[in-house]
Amino acid sequence: MTLDETPRPRLLVVDDDPLSQRLTEVMLRGWPVEVCCFSSGEEVLIWMADHGCDLILLDMYMAGLDGYETCRRVRAMERGRGGVAVPIIALTGHASSADRQAALDAGMNDHLDKPLRMHKLYNLLRSWLPQLAHWPVPGGSGAMELAASWGGESRVGEILEFEVLERLRVGLSRVPGGFVRIVDLFLADAPFQLVRLRQFCVQQEAEPVQQIAHALKSQCGALGAVALQALFDQLEYQAAHVGLQGTLELLDQADTQWSVLHPLLLKVRNSCDAPVDPPV
Repeated sequence: MTLDETPRPRLLVVDDDPLSQRLTEVMLRGWPVEVCCFSSGEEVLIWMADHGCDLILLDMYMAGLDGYETCRRVRAMERGRGGVAVPIIALTGHASSADRQAALDAGMNDHLDKPLRMHKLYNLLRSWLPQLAHWPVPGGSGAMELAASWGGESRVGEILEFEVLERLRVGLSRVPGGFVRIVDLFLADAPFQLVRLRQFCVQQEAEPVQQIAHALKSQCGALGAVALQALFDQLEYQAAHVGLQGTLELLDQADTQWSVLHPLLLKVRNSCDAPVDPPV
């Protein structure tokens, strides 16, 4: 019996960041799996009360019920039923050994660093789902060589790593329109989130600043927007550990970086049928 003739493994993607959730879902479209997406731990617990799954990809830092507590409650539910423990994979932008250990202590089986890299996602799924063990892993961007000199001659490389975008584009090539949808979602949502960040900074509300900055940091990392990624990383750290003094200056820098990044991403998006090369 071939894989096409067997029931497809059901994967749950649990992430309160819409772009990260969509990116993970799009990455999985090229594989013979059924994907169900949820935006909170509460939602996945309701689902698990009446349904099953084969694997859960669970974001650690969600508003409300975070990934750690969600995992603990799923495990308690499984013990109460006497059922088999489903593999639960932690998705986290914090890759320290302490974070990994905390995920294991909560009952998780493995972890993936965010932003997700497709070859790591595919290889992990193959290791935890035996029915996918022989499914081919899509190739990376080895089919093309990016010029090594573009970053050194222009500040563009300090703002946007085109090699990251090219790997994403090639990896999503089997999903019609997948790459464009991801870029469009980021282009539409990022300005709105920058406005929200400024409002929360003015209101001195550190927790939502930390949450939004964390999500934007992950999104920028997935798209190679390295300058903004670094600013959001700094903003997240400051909101969590220092306070909001000086954050408006960081947001001014973020607005400046966005004004440069936006047209670059538009050019990439509008020429997505060709390899992603740095603009001349």
